[in-house]
Amino acid sequence: MSDPHHPEPPPRLFAVVELFGHQRIAGRISEQAFGGANFVRVDVPEIQVEETAWEEGERVVRTRVIQAHTRSFGAGAIYGINWCDETTAQIAARSIKHEPMQPYSVKAAIDWLPAEQRQRLLASPRGATRSLLDEDDGGHF
Repeated sequence: MSDPHHPEPPPRLFAVVELFGHQRIAGRISEQAFGGANFVRVDVPEIQVEETAWEEGERVVRTRVIQAHTRSFGAGAIYGINWCDETTAQIAARSIKHEPMQPYSVKAAIDWLPAEQRQRLLASPRGATRSLLDEDDGGHF
């Protein structure tokens, strides 16, 4: 019999979640209420991935870490939920290589600009950036 003063913790559930747009994400699954709506919460585990690159004609294998992160999805974004055990979810997460969202970065936005526009922007006096951006593209990156 359950004790109302000491509720049992929710079960640990794991899955590979299929999202509309041919995307997948894997990890621990739970429900999350926010703003009066219910979401499916996916806690993606930290994983190590090996990536191969060619440098100066030689094959180089590097290992990098994708940090653990959490995503929440509304029911309308989910196409299917494939329930599995924790090990299977970790293997799937390693295969999927889902990256956490990166915070907006002005440096990344400037790096994205064509070289000529980036040079003009960085060389311009303070306050002149708006007109520099308006010249070529109507202020849109």
